[in-house]
Amino acid sequence: MCYTRIGLNVFKAHLLNRVRLFLFARKGAPVSPKQKVARGTGMTKAELKTVLRDYAAIQNAIGIENAQVCIKRYRTELHIRLPSWVSGVKRSINELLKTESDTVRKIVELSYIKGCKDREVIMRLPVSDSGYYRIKRHIEEKIYELCIIYGYVTEEDILRDDI
Repeated sequence: MCYTRIGLNVFKAHLLNRVRLFLFARKGAPVSPKQKVARGTGMTKAELKTVLRDYAAIQNAIGIENAQVCIKRYRTELHIRLPSWVSGVKRSINELLKTESDTVRKIVELSYIKGCKDREVIMRLPVSDSGYYRIKRHIEEKIYELCIIYGYVTEEDILRDDI
């Protein structure tokens, strides 16, 4: 695939914007004022979805202080510093595995813990496409609600999320 110079720069900018969703800047690293306002002190739903997408790759580093994980995405290596609230996500997933039904447990295990693609999970389990995505959305909502209970989400983070 051949990229023009402008196309390559646009692709790099798009990739950097996706990474900035949940990367927390190091001390002294340049962060725009807009990102400072948007980031807040807690977590947002967008950051939670980013963590859940990469949960299989980062789950071993959760609980280590100032952990940094290297993930390969789009043929590039991303070095991601894990925020402190990721331990709440792990705690929420463990709580779901204990309390939910068998189908939900299998979906959590396959899609988040093992990192299987959505198509693979749908083929393995007796659920329809729409049923799978509905259950997955409810799982993400429940994890977010548990993180609210654990105190990782502030009031301004909740009010800032779009409906």
